[in-house]
Amino acid sequence: SVKEQIAFICSVLQKTWDVPIENTGLSPEADGTTWFRNFIQETWQKLNRPCSQQVISRALAYLDSREKALNPSAFVLIHGDAHSNNTLQDLSLENAFKLVDPDGIIYEKAYDLGVLMREWPEEYAPDPFRKGMERCEYLHDLTHVPAPAIWEWGFVQTVSTALVLLQIGQEEQGRAMLQVAECWSTVEGLIASSQETY
Repeated sequence: SVKEQIAFICSVLQKTWDVPIENTGLSPEADGTTWFRNFIQETWQKLNRPCSQQVISRALAYLDSREKALNPSAFVLIHGDAHSNNTLQDLSLENAFKLVDPDGIIYEKAYDLGVLMREWPEEYAPDPFRKGMERCEYLHDLTHVPAPAIWEWGFVQTVSTALVLLQIGQEEQGRAMLQVAECWSTVEGLIASSQETY
């Protein structure tokens, strides 16, 4: 099930996050939001605005929120694109999995969990906001990462990935993700805030 996949992926992510960053040879990400900010605005225009201005404004607001909330002392080694297609079972052990094709970034944990928010958009029907909140809470319960940060990165990842999919001709999947983002952008919920106390 999707919940089982999420649980397995989170268990591997937590092992990744425990790797001492001093041993990675990587530098902390100084500004992980600039690329998203530029890509979302420029690609939205190039694609003739395939979603509402409200979606884009909310994505940019969440990027501002993540930028303000960044705490470099809490940075860890993140995978950067941890989803089911990048997860392989380790047959030498029972219920053991490994992640492949890492971006390899020193950044905040919520970035990785935002990827899991954008995946399986069909699972959000027929109530994308309620089911999105439920998934966000589930990720929070599994990892103890603040839910607002997960929600914000989830929204940004959903919008940016949808635009990538439209760019490369995967219209159906891209439109499905944008429909989720439209629903998420119209309702302000408890976790859709920048408070890191949830």
